[in-house]
Amino acid sequence: MLEAAPAGDAPTAAAGAVTDQVTVGVAVTVGSLARLRTAAAVTGVTAAWIGTTPRVSIGVRNTGQTFARATGTLACRQDGRRHSYPVIMQTVLPGGRAVLAVNAGGLRAGSLPCTVRMHGAGLTMSWHGIVKLAGRKATRTYHVAKGVYVSLPENTVPPWAIALMVIGGLILASLAVLMLRRRAPAWPVRR
Repeated sequence: MLEAAPAGDAPTAAAGAVTDQVTVGVAVTVGSLARLRTAAAVTGVTAAWIGTTPRVSIGVRNTGQTFARATGTLACRQDGRRHSYPVIMQTVLPGGRAVLAVNAGGLRAGSLPCTVRMHGAGLTMSWHGIVKLAGRKATRTYHVAKGVYVSLPENTVPPWAIALMVIGGLILASLAVLMLRRRAPAWPVRR
């Protein structure tokens, strides 16, 4: 809402108010809530580097009929040492999917035996398997939008593409020289 002082001899002023917009979801249950099934499952676990930080991504799916929330741990073993990280799953709607990002500082590249265990109201999920964390490549992180970052490899253009661009440039320069020679008048002949 903006308000302005009346025009005239008085100095003008303006005031502003910023209102945050909030989206609210409402669920209505017809029948007994106790009859609705609460269930969720871990669909897979992957790992990648985000800059210099290893990040483990846990895929989850709500297979039940109620909103699902859970907390738990991700535990991975490397070089005989156990690394444990907290995992929080906020509300996932029935039939919905989510990816839970866990920054896993202390992990190095390799094949890691990992276990995910999560518990919520009437909900237990677990997953066990090998997570492969590839070797870290030198990357550059760009801030592309508010809260959005992208990490790209340092050398994003392969050498063959650079060579192809150089050859193309030489061909264009040669064509330009040939066109200029054809347009240029012949050297004046002295008589």
